[in-house]
Amino acid sequence: MALSILQEPHVVSFSKNPVILRIHSDIDAASPNFRINLQVAMVADFFPSGLIVVRLSEEPDATGNAEFDLSELFDSIFEQFDPPHNAPTAIERVIRHQFLYSCRATEVFGDPPVINDTINISDKTAVHGGLAKELFPGNTFWQDQTNPAILLKQFLTRCPDKKIVGPEQPEYLYYFLHDTLVSEFEVEVKVFFTDLTNQTIIAYTQAVADFDYIWKIPCGYKQLNLAAVNPAKTVKYYEVKLNDTTPDPNSAISQTRTFVLDYKYYKTQRYIHFLNSLGGYDSFRCIGEASLSGEYTDTFYNKLLPSDYFPYMTETGVNNTEEDLLHKLNTGMRNLAKKHLAWLRDLRLSRSVYLQVSGNATLGFYWQPVKMTNKKLDLGSTEDWTVSQNIELKALNSNVVFTPYPF
Repeated sequence: MALSILQEPHVVSFSKNPVILRIHSDIDAASPNFRINLQVAMVADFFPSGLIVVRLSEEPDATGNAEFDLSELFDSIFEQFDPPHNAPTAIERVIRHQFLYSCRATEVFGDPPVINDTINISDKTAVHGGLAKELFPGNTFWQDQTNPAILLKQFLTRCPDKKIVGPEQPEYLYYFLHDTLVSEFEVEVKVFFTDLTNQTIIAYTQAVADFDYIWKIPCGYKQLNLAAVNPAKTVKYYEVKLNDTTPDPNSAISQTRTFVLDYKYYKTQRYIHFLNSLGGYDSFRCIGEASLSGEYTDTFYNKLLPSDYFPYMTETGVNNTEEDLLHKLNTGMRNLAKKHLAWLRDLRLSRSVYLQVSGNATLGFYWQPVKMTNKKLDLGSTEDWTVSQNIELKALNSNVVFTPYPF
């Protein structure tokens, strides 16, 4: 009598899509107290003790098969550890968007129950994200990302391949590195000027010691200091890709992303940063109308009065007053392509959304946690384009006091 694996998760799985582990036991299904227990050990730097162990149990069906879906467990773990509000300006390994896990299955039966056999599964990774129902199952995203035959891997972003950005706009590309043969990679930036010339620079070089981790790469115009590449010229657009520095010559290991600069000043320009469905953060620029309003809630209570009070002496006090900030923005783009709408849809579904807010001279800017509250989005008809979109955001941190800058 032994356990066997009928289906196991891929080496990398999204936490919001089914993560199925199916196990078969040869034990007679009619045996008393027959169960299959599963111990899931999750390891990550951001866990308080570095390790979380959860035990699950399922009663096999008549054929001796038991099925475990680990997605709900994984997603609940991720939701406890939100990424930092402010992103750094240097390339770094992301530690809060994925964790490693292993499983140990045990068959138990008999009266009293005894352990008969165990089986182990190790070296798996869960990533905080998920694909839309119309794309899953049948989607091969992680199979492609971990396939050594596919050389140019995707960045974990839902934004268009050619993205219009402002010169001050923070941008980040997230890359999942699975190839164990890559010991060092570089970030190559090809800069194109308005005089039709171009120049290539290496923005970062990063040694790699761990694999199956996500790397965050700052790639905004200001973050890369592209104005200094050739101060006598104006940058029109630039391309970013990753190269493996191990072979000679270097070989590309990622797709190429293009950023087109818009130097026009928009008084109402706002940046939204959100955790997309692939496990990376995207920035979304709004350049249309913008307004801010406050919504106030007062909590009242009845004050204590002496025992010989008269009705006219009843007095009410204010126990608490809260201020909720409501932002109303507009994308400002006259026409939005359908690929932009899919990106906007991703923003609406995200539970980790931040509005970049200007702070004081010390803070520079910070990310204010918000939630997009639009009840409805115009996702277009059969046409390839649709009109600009209104975006409604509610601040998730309520104020009970207010001190204006500077302080």
